[in-house]
Amino acid sequence: MSSNFKPLRDYSEHDVLNFFKLVDQTGAKATPVVIANSGVKTENMLPTVYSNLAAGFNNGNIYSPRWEVYPAVRKAVTGEKPLGLTLYDVKEVNQWGYPLLYDKQRKAEAQALVSGEVVPIVTKGLFHLLVPSGETPAPGKFVMVKGTGDIGVGQATSGVAPAAAFGQWLGPKDADGYAFAQINCYV
Repeated sequence: MSSNFKPLRDYSEHDVLNFFKLVDQTGAKATPVVIANSGVKTENMLPTVYSNLAAGFNNGNIYSPRWEVYPAVRKAVTGEKPLGLTLYDVKEVNQWGYPLLYDKQRKAEAQALVSGEVVPIVTKGLFHLLVPSGETPAPGKFVMVKGTGDIGVGQATSGVAPAAAFGQWLGPKDADGYAFAQINCYV
């Protein structure tokens, strides 16, 4: 999974939400996301078990729960204004096929999470984002969601920013296909 961010980022930890899990099993960094549920579990406020880590050992005496996070986000689609961008990859295995659930050090080094865990979502800041081929960012153009979970370029119509715009591009693509963007999902 390639990174949609370059390391140069400028954001405040006050603009990071740490409350939501990603509905999908996998997701890349810098994926625009929207709220998938209300975040309020009305039928039962007790935490529920996401999975029993020891279930594969076929030993009824071992119980090792992974608790479920109820508030969830999903990848945004064209026309939706996102809540923010994910800061970590969501994936189940590392580059050698070993489950990241059992390798916390490599999971942290890779800035990755496994499904069901809370994914940090940044809502405001300056980022060096991967721009899909065929898109041409430039100052005065807007950051928007294109397709499912992809970042694209939008233009003003009659001097008005598109309703789903959540940032602006600050320059053209570099040789690697990345461009600087300032995002602000609050407005």
